[in-house]
Amino acid sequence: MSPQRCQQLDSYREGKDELNLAEFPLATISDRLPDNTKTVIICDKVWDRELRQHVPRKLTISGSDCYGLPLARDDDVLLACVQLSSISDFCDRHLAFTRYQLLKLLRWPQDSKNYQRLAVSLRRWKGTTIYSDRAFYDHAHKSWVNRDFGVFDNLYIYERESRGGQSAISWLVWNEVIFDSFQAGYLKTMDWDLYCRLQNPV
Repeated sequence: MSPQRCQQLDSYREGKDELNLAEFPLATISDRLPDNTKTVIICDKVWDRELRQHVPRKLTISGSDCYGLPLARDDDVLLACVQLSSISDFCDRHLAFTRYQLLKLLRWPQDSKNYQRLAVSLRRWKGTTIYSDRAFYDHAHKSWVNRDFGVFDNLYIYERESRGGQSAISWLVWNEVIFDSFQAGYLKTMDWDLYCRLQNPV
Protein backbone atom coordinates (compact mmCIF):
# COMPACT_ATOMS: atom_id res chain seq x y z
CA MET A 1 0.00 0.00 0.00
CA SER A 2 1.45 3.37 -1.00
CA PRO A 3 2.15 6.06 1.65
CA GLN A 4 -0.52 8.25 0.06
CA ARG A 5 -3.16 5.55 0.40
CA CYS A 6 -2.04 4.83 3.95
CA GLN A 7 -2.64 8.47 4.86
CA GLN A 8 -6.21 8.17 3.55
CA LEU A 9 -7.19 5.33 5.88
CA ASP A 10 -8.55 7.62 8.61
CA SER A 11 -10.88 9.24 6.04
CA TYR A 12 -11.86 6.01 4.26
CA ARG A 13 -15.60 6.11 3.53
CA GLU A 14 -17.00 3.70 0.92
CA GLY A 15 -16.41 0.19 2.19
CA LYS A 16 -17.08 -3.32 0.91
CA ASP A 17 -18.59 -6.37 2.57
CA GLU A 18 -18.60 -9.93 1.23
CA LEU A 19 -22.19 -11.13 0.85
CA ASN A 20 -21.68 -14.60 2.35
CA LEU A 21 -20.09 -12.99 5.41
CA ALA A 22 -23.03 -10.59 5.59
CA GLU A 23 -25.63 -13.37 5.26
CA PHE A 24 -23.87 -15.76 7.65
CA PRO A 25 -22.33 -13.75 10.50
CA LEU A 26 -19.26 -15.66 11.67
CA ALA A 27 -18.84 -13.70 14.91
CA THR A 28 -21.10 -13.36 17.93
CA ILE A 29 -22.86 -10.09 18.73
CA SER A 30 -21.42 -10.08 22.25
CA ASP A 31 -17.97 -9.66 23.76
CA ARG A 32 -18.02 -13.00 25.55
CA LEU A 33 -19.41 -16.50 25.26
CA PRO A 34 -20.38 -19.08 27.88
CA ASP A 35 -17.35 -20.98 29.13
CA ASN A 36 -16.20 -23.89 26.96
CA THR A 37 -18.31 -22.78 23.97
CA LYS A 38 -16.13 -23.54 20.97
CA THR A 39 -18.71 -24.25 18.28
CA VAL A 40 -21.84 -22.45 17.06
CA ILE A 41 -24.35 -23.95 14.60
CA ILE A 42 -26.66 -21.80 12.46
CA CYS A 43 -29.61 -23.54 10.78
CA ASP A 44 -32.27 -22.26 8.41
CA LYS A 45 -34.10 -23.26 5.21
CA VAL A 46 -33.60 -22.00 1.66
CA TRP A 47 -35.71 -22.40 -1.48
CA ASP A 48 -34.30 -24.92 -3.98
CA ARG A 49 -35.46 -24.00 -7.51
CA GLU A 50 -34.68 -27.45 -8.92
CA LEU A 51 -36.53 -29.38 -6.20
CA ARG A 52 -39.21 -26.68 -5.86
CA GLN A 53 -39.13 -26.93 -2.12
CA HIS A 54 -37.34 -25.57 0.91
CA VAL A 55 -34.23 -27.48 1.95
CA PRO A 56 -32.40 -27.23 5.27
CA ARG A 57 -28.95 -25.72 5.39
CA LYS A 58 -26.47 -25.52 8.22
CA LEU A 59 -23.36 -23.51 8.97
CA THR A 60 -21.06 -24.71 11.74
CA ILE A 61 -18.44 -22.28 13.05
CA SER A 62 -15.73 -23.85 15.17
CA GLY A 63 -13.04 -21.93 17.04
CA SER A 64 -9.65 -23.10 18.21
CA ASP A 65 -8.99 -24.40 21.71
CA CYS A 66 -6.51 -21.59 22.30
CA TYR A 67 -8.37 -18.53 20.95
CA GLY A 68 -12.00 -19.58 20.81
CA LEU A 69 -14.78 -18.25 18.59
CA PRO A 70 -14.79 -14.80 16.99
CA LEU A 71 -16.51 -12.10 19.06
CA ALA A 72 -18.15 -8.81 18.09
CA ARG A 73 -14.89 -6.81 17.95
CA ASP A 74 -13.31 -9.56 15.87
CA ASP A 75 -15.92 -8.97 13.19
CA ASP A 76 -14.72 -5.35 13.00
CA VAL A 77 -11.14 -6.54 12.51
CA LEU A 78 -12.12 -9.00 9.75
CA LEU A 79 -14.03 -6.27 7.93
CA ALA A 80 -11.04 -3.96 8.23
CA CYS A 81 -8.93 -6.63 6.50
CA VAL A 82 -11.56 -6.80 3.75
CA GLN A 83 -11.24 -3.02 3.33
CA LEU A 84 -7.46 -3.21 2.94
CA SER A 85 -7.88 -5.84 0.24
CA SER A 86 -10.58 -3.73 -1.39
CA ILE A 87 -8.25 -0.72 -1.53
CA SER A 88 -5.86 -2.96 -3.47
CA ASP A 89 -8.75 -4.06 -5.75
CA PHE A 90 -8.57 -7.64 -4.41
CA CYS A 91 -5.57 -8.26 -6.63
CA ASP A 92 -3.83 -10.85 -4.43
CA ARG A 93 -4.71 -13.40 -1.75
CA HIS A 94 -1.61 -12.19 0.11
CA LEU A 95 -2.48 -9.06 2.08
CA ALA A 96 0.42 -7.06 3.51
CA PHE A 97 -0.56 -4.82 6.40
CA THR A 98 0.53 -3.24 9.65
CA ARG A 99 -1.51 -3.12 12.81
CA TYR A 100 -1.16 0.65 12.62
CA GLN A 101 -3.07 0.60 9.31
CA LEU A 102 -5.83 -1.54 10.81
CA LEU A 103 -6.16 0.77 13.83
CA LYS A 104 -6.39 3.78 11.51
CA LEU A 105 -9.14 2.09 9.52
CA LEU A 106 -11.06 1.05 12.63
CA ARG A 107 -10.72 4.49 14.26
CA TRP A 108 -9.37 2.75 17.37
CA PRO A 109 -6.90 4.48 19.72
CA GLN A 110 -3.32 3.60 18.87
CA ASP A 111 -2.25 2.12 22.19
CA SER A 112 -0.63 -1.12 23.28
CA LYS A 113 -3.96 -2.61 24.39
CA ASN A 114 -5.47 -2.28 20.92
CA TYR A 115 -2.29 -3.47 19.20
CA GLN A 116 -2.53 -6.63 21.28
CA ARG A 117 -6.27 -6.90 20.68
CA LEU A 118 -5.68 -6.87 16.93
CA ALA A 119 -3.08 -9.64 17.18
CA VAL A 120 -5.41 -11.84 19.25
CA SER A 121 -8.32 -11.16 16.89
CA LEU A 122 -6.32 -12.09 13.79
CA ARG A 123 -5.14 -15.29 15.46
CA ARG A 124 -8.72 -16.06 16.44
CA TRP A 125 -9.77 -15.81 12.80
CA LYS A 126 -6.82 -17.95 11.77
CA GLY A 127 -8.05 -20.68 14.15
CA THR A 128 -11.68 -20.53 12.98
CA THR A 129 -13.05 -23.22 10.66
CA ILE A 130 -16.38 -23.05 8.80
CA TYR A 131 -18.27 -26.23 7.93
CA SER A 132 -21.15 -25.61 5.53
CA ASP A 133 -24.02 -27.94 4.63
CA ARG A 134 -25.99 -26.59 1.66
CA ALA A 135 -24.80 -23.09 2.53
CA PHE A 136 -23.30 -22.67 -0.95
CA TYR A 137 -24.84 -23.38 -4.35
CA ASP A 138 -22.63 -24.36 -7.29
CA HIS A 139 -24.29 -22.87 -10.37
CA ALA A 140 -21.95 -24.67 -12.78
CA HIS A 141 -22.93 -28.10 -11.46
CA LYS A 142 -26.50 -27.20 -10.46
CA SER A 143 -25.94 -28.62 -7.02
CA TRP A 144 -25.52 -27.60 -3.43
CA VAL A 145 -21.97 -28.11 -2.25
CA ASN A 146 -20.60 -28.57 1.23
CA ARG A 147 -17.59 -26.30 1.65
CA ASP A 148 -15.34 -26.54 4.67
CA PHE A 149 -12.68 -23.85 4.97
CA GLY A 150 -10.89 -21.37 7.17
CA VAL A 151 -10.75 -17.59 6.87
CA PHE A 152 -6.97 -17.20 6.62
CA ASP A 153 -4.58 -19.83 5.31
CA ASN A 154 -1.47 -18.20 6.77
CA LEU A 155 -0.80 -15.35 9.16
CA TYR A 156 2.42 -13.52 10.06
CA ILE A 157 2.30 -10.76 12.68
CA TYR A 158 5.45 -8.83 13.49
CA GLU A 159 5.57 -7.43 17.02
CA ARG A 160 7.99 -4.70 15.92
CA GLU A 161 6.71 -3.44 12.59
CA SER A 162 9.10 -0.48 12.63
CA ARG A 163 12.54 -0.46 14.20
CA GLY A 164 15.78 1.30 13.40
CA GLY A 165 14.41 2.85 10.22
CA GLN A 166 13.40 -0.54 8.83
CA SER A 167 9.84 -1.80 8.59
CA ALA A 168 8.64 -5.38 8.89
CA ILE A 169 5.28 -5.87 7.21
CA SER A 170 2.80 -8.34 8.68
CA TRP A 171 0.77 -10.34 6.21
CA LEU A 172 -2.01 -12.85 5.81
CA VAL A 173 -3.29 -15.13 3.06
CA TRP A 174 -7.03 -15.22 2.48
CA ASN A 175 -8.54 -18.66 2.09
CA GLU A 176 -9.22 -19.42 -1.56
CA VAL A 177 -12.98 -19.85 -1.04
CA ILE A 178 -13.39 -16.37 0.42
CA PHE A 179 -10.95 -14.71 -1.97
CA ASP A 180 -12.63 -16.25 -5.02
CA SER A 181 -15.85 -14.65 -3.83
CA PHE A 182 -14.07 -11.28 -3.55
CA GLN A 183 -12.78 -11.54 -7.09
CA ALA A 184 -16.14 -12.69 -8.41
CA GLY A 185 -17.59 -9.42 -7.14
CA TYR A 186 -19.91 -11.07 -4.62
CA LEU A 187 -19.74 -7.88 -2.60
CA LYS A 188 -21.95 -5.09 -1.40
CA THR A 189 -21.10 -1.46 -0.78
CA MET A 190 -21.27 -0.21 2.79
CA ASP A 191 -20.78 3.12 4.56
CA TRP A 192 -17.55 2.37 6.41
CA ASP A 193 -17.54 5.64 8.33
CA LEU A 194 -21.07 4.97 9.63
CA TYR A 195 -20.10 1.39 10.50
CA CYS A 196 -17.16 2.59 12.59
CA ARG A 197 -19.40 5.04 14.45
CA LEU A 198 -21.96 2.42 15.48
CA GLN A 199 -21.83 1.74 19.22
CA ASN A 200 -23.87 -1.47 19.37
CA PRO A 201 -22.82 -4.68 17.54
CA VAL A 202 -26.47 -5.44 16.70
